Amino acid sequence: MEVAPYLLFLGNCKEAFEFYEKALGGTLDLMTYGQSPESGKMPAAMLNQVIHARLAAGDSVIYGSDCPPDVYTKPQGFSVAVGRFSTRCRRAGRYTCPCSRLLGRLSSACCRTSLGFRGW
Repeated sequence: MEVAPYLLFLGNCKEAFEFYEKALGGTLDLMTYGQSPESGKMPAAMLNQVIHARLAAGDSVIYGSDCPPDVYTKPQGFSVAVGRFSTRCRRAGRYTCPCSRLLGRLSSACCRTSLGFRGW
């Protein structure tokens, strides 16, 4: 079974996924609420926000979207593990602890994106 993270944002999904694309490489697909078949049912404030983002990098996929403010809950108590992501965050000066070894392998560095998500 494959498990892929689906990240919810409060209006900055496009910015986040463009950062992830630069950090991880891969192919980014985005669709706004305004481009969707349901655009006529959405408030004008949501039309330029992302209804669906998909970043495919190698064998991994990350999904996301902007969430309407009335149903958005700030993420807490989780992290997303992406190996190359930690290295690129560290290079960008966004890491919060150095790389460490686990079971004899270089395993992780703690980082927090400017968008608030923590990664290992």
